[in-house]
Amino acid sequence: MICSPVAIFPRRIIQQELDSLRPHIIGPSQEKDIITRLNGRERQAISTEWEVVLAAAFARNANVRYEPSLGGKRPDLFISAADNSIEFVIDIVAVSDEESDRKNPAYYFFEEFRRVAAKSGLAGGFDIRIGDRLTGNCSQRCGARPAENPYPMRPGVRFPAAMSLA
Repeated sequence: MICSPVAIFPRRIIQQELDSLRPHIIGPSQEKDIITRLNGRERQAISTEWEVVLAAAFARNANVRYEPSLGGKRPDLFISAADNSIEFVIDIVAVSDEESDRKNPAYYFFEEFRRVAAKSGLAGGFDIRIGDRLTGNCSQRCGARPAENPYPMRPGVRFPAAMSLA
């Protein structure tokens, strides 16, 4: 049973898509792991929702392998067109403000502001904005290096325009 703490998709959709992946794409142990992650931490549950939804969407039109072992790496999905004209991998992650919130706990400021405003008899809405500033380039901020892509694209491979995910 899926009891996701913060859902992007309705639970019935996730269950329907999960059911469609069984048994040809995911096995019983993978399904158990997926359900555990869906019921787990918010960020992990969101990534897992996308894994299920994307795997099911691609499975309607292509061959899908869930968490295959590829040379020591385990991407979330390996997709190949029905005619094997194209293949690619997908590794799904959820973007989060968790680290930023930990370093800059503005939440506590907002809570204290609301408490003091209420205690002082101030009613209505407040618009408080805290600015930010990005420094450095992406590779300095996130540590990504394009040359380290573990799943390089093959030259000349194009996604078929006619392929539909619906």
